[in-house]
Amino acid sequence: MSLSLGNAIAVSTNFIKSNPAVPVYKGEENPNNLYAVIYHIEIGYSEVASQKTKQYIIIDGKPIYEYCLLQFYRNKNIDKIILVTDNIYYDKVKDYISLQKYDNKCEVTIGGKSRKESVLNALIYLGNKIDKEDIVLVHDSARPLVDETIINDNIKVASCNKIAVTAIKATSTLVEIDTDNKSTKNYLDRSKIMEIQTPQSFKFSKFLKVSEYYREKSEQTDDSQIFFKAGEKLEFVKGNCFNFKITTMEDIKLFMTIMNSKMWG
Repeated sequence: MSLSLGNAIAVSTNFIKSNPAVPVYKGEENPNNLYAVIYHIEIGYSEVASQKTKQYIIIDGKPIYEYCLLQFYRNKNIDKIILVTDNIYYDKVKDYISLQKYDNKCEVTIGGKSRKESVLNALIYLGNKIDKEDIVLVHDSARPLVDETIINDNIKVASCNKIAVTAIKATSTLVEIDTDNKSTKNYLDRSKIMEIQTPQSFKFSKFLKVSEYYREKSEQTDDSQIFFKAGEKLEFVKGNCFNFKITTMEDIKLFMTIMNSKMWG
C-alpha cells in the first residue's frame, strides 16, 4: 500500500501489553495489591520493574492504551496505526485489535528492547508500505489523553518538512542535582525550559536521513533527541497538561478523575 502525499501514520511506542486477567481498577483497591497481581502475571518483572506495569491496568473495560488508540483511530487524517509490542504479547495484542474491530486501520508489529529500537523496528516495518513524503507520528501510548488538536497540529508542522515535537512550557521551579540525588548543583531558568511530550512527527524521508542514529548504541529517550543530534531543526507544537504520561498510581487516579469529569474531551 502506498499512501498519498500528506497522509499520516500514527506509531504507538511502548505499546501496553494488554492482559484480560488484570483487574479493573476503580480507585478502591490498595495499589500494592495491584502491583502483586501484575507482578505475578508478568513473569520476570522485578519489584522495581513492576512500577512500569500500571499501564496494563484495565479501566472501565478498556486497557489504558486503548484510550490513546481511539484518539488516533477516530482522527480522519490518520490512515494507518502501527501498534508496537514485544514478541511475547504480539499474538495477544493482535487478537485484541481484531476482536475490537480496529484491524481495518491498525496493524501490529514487534518492537525492541528500548523505545528507540521499537520505533526503528516500526519504521523499518513501514518501509515498503509508504512513500517518502508521508508523515509518521510517533506517540507513547502511556499518554492516553492526547487530543485531536495536538495530533492535527503535529501533522501541519510535519507537512512543512519540519520535525514536530509536542511540548509544554515548564511551570515548576527546577533544580539540577548531583548524581547522588542529595546535593543541589544549580537552579534552572524555567523560562528557557520546555517539557517534551508526544507525538513527535516527521516525514518518512526525514527518518531515512537520520536512520543511522537510531542504530547507535547510545540511548536517547525520544525521537526529538535523535533528530537534534543529527542536526535537524525542531519545531515545538503546543501540548497541554492533560497529555501527561502515566507512570505512577497517582497518575492513574488523575486519569480516572479527568475521564469522569468534563475537564477533557
